[in-house]
Amino acid sequence: MVDLEGVNKWYSDALLTHGRSSSAVGWRSEDQQTLRFDRLLSVLDSPRKLGGVLDYGCGYGSLLQYLHGRDLEFDEYVGVDISEQQLAEAERTALDLGMPATLLLTETPEVLCDYVMISGTFNLRLDVERSQWSNFVWDKLQQLWPLARKGLAVNFLTTYVDWESPDLFYASPEQFMSEAFQRLSPRVLVDHSYPLYEWSMGVLR
Repeated sequence: MVDLEGVNKWYSDALLTHGRSSSAVGWRSEDQQTLRFDRLLSVLDSPRKLGGVLDYGCGYGSLLQYLHGRDLEFDEYVGVDISEQQLAEAERTALDLGMPATLLLTETPEVLCDYVMISGTFNLRLDVERSQWSNFVWDKLQQLWPLARKGLAVNFLTTYVDWESPDLFYASPEQFMSEAFQRLSPRVLVDHSYPLYEWSMGVLR
């Protein structure tokens, strides 16, 4: 069992320090955050009509901002997070955009949707041992997969780096792709081509 209290505190503190910005969820810039969302959609075959979206680890609602700004069609947005402070900010984001949103303070949602999207949620492991965190990630992916009618998209920091921060989680594309075949679906897309030290994986029905 992984204790997420430290992760919760890190993101809650980051929001207090940086406000509603990419830094509040650990990203360096808004442009990089937008690129990540672009690539998450691309590994879902870039659907224009998303239907219901479950944003796992929604933070302050940056994915909702992105979907609204790209004028993508979606019927429902469900944001999930363990940080009460981040969720409160996500509610403000939804109100500012004039968009309905369901926001859930939980680690284990039980809401069916068309697509599950997970951006940066598994990057911060703090002092949790690497193999334990990897098992935790797969537990979560296997819990979330049955909630997705059409597909799931997730991104990770890549193991193809010159240096690794001791408190972050780096995932091997080859290993995770192989595991996805076995645990989730044989329909898997991987994008390791964009100019960040990370990669995206889409799993389709």
